[in-house]
Parts: sequence; structure tokens; C-alpha cells
Amino acid sequence: MSQEHDWPISVLCQISGITRDAYYKWLHRKPSNYKVEQSELLEAILEYVISESSHKPSRT
Repeated sequence: MSQEHDWPISVLCQISGITRDAYYKWLHRKPSNYKVEQSELLEAILEYVISESSHKPSRT
């Protein structure tokens, strides 16, 4: 069931015009290569920003 409004998945799928099989296939899909690369890039940028901010004196 949908946690927010307690709608059964079967009803939501019927209203949306998709099969439950299609919904569960979508739900358990693997992330695309693009998404994986973007996540890795974001992580590297955040690590860089954090490491650089710890090396600079604060302006007070």
C-alpha cells in the first residue's frame, strides 16, 4: 500500500494505466550508468569542497 494515503498498489496502477508487473519492474530497476556517474562526480566534488574549506582560514 502507498504509505502516505494507504492506497493499494493495484488501485494506483489501474488508475495510472500500468500493470503491477511494470510498476514492480520500475521500482526494482538498476540505476542508469548516467546516474551512477553523476553520483560519483557529486561525491568527488563534495569531498574536494570539504577538504578545501578546512584548509582556508575563516573570515571573522
